[in-house]
Amino acid sequence: MRIADTELDPKITGAIVEQMQRVASAAAAAAEERAAGVDEDLQALSEAQAAAEQQISALSAERDMARVQAADLAEQLESTQADARRAAQQADANAAALRQELATERSRQEATAAALARAEVRLEACRLYKSPSTRDATQYRMPSS
Repeated sequence: MRIADTELDPKITGAIVEQMQRVASAAAAAAEERAAGVDEDLQALSEAQAAAEQQISALSAERDMARVQAADLAEQLESTQADARRAAQQADANAAALRQELATERSRQEATAAALARAEVRLEACRLYKSPSTRDATQYRMPSS
C-alpha cells in the first residue's frame, strides 16, 4: 500500500495543514527576526568600517606629517652638524693663529728681556766706572779707552 492511495480524514489533514502553517509562520518570524538582527549587525559593521576608514585617514595624514617633520629635522641636523664642523675648523685655525702669535710674542718678550738685561748690565757697568769730569765737578763720565 502506498501513502498516496490512503485517504486521510479531512480534520486530520486540516490539523496537519494548520500545524504546518503555524510552524511556517514561526519559522518566517524567526527568520525575519534574524534578518533584522543581521541588518542591525550590518549597519553597525558599516558604521565601524566608516569610523575605521576615518581613523586610517587621520593616522595616514599624521604619519605623512611626521615623515615631513622627520625629513626637516634630519636636514636641520645635517646643516647644524656642517655648521659645527665649520666652526670647529675655524676654532682650530684661530687657535693655531693664536699659538703662533703667542710664540711670536714670547720671542719678542725674550728678545726684549735680553736687550733689557744687556742694557742693565751696561748701566751697572757705567755706574761702577764713573769718574768726575775735569770740566764739571758735578757730572760724571765714563773713562775713554
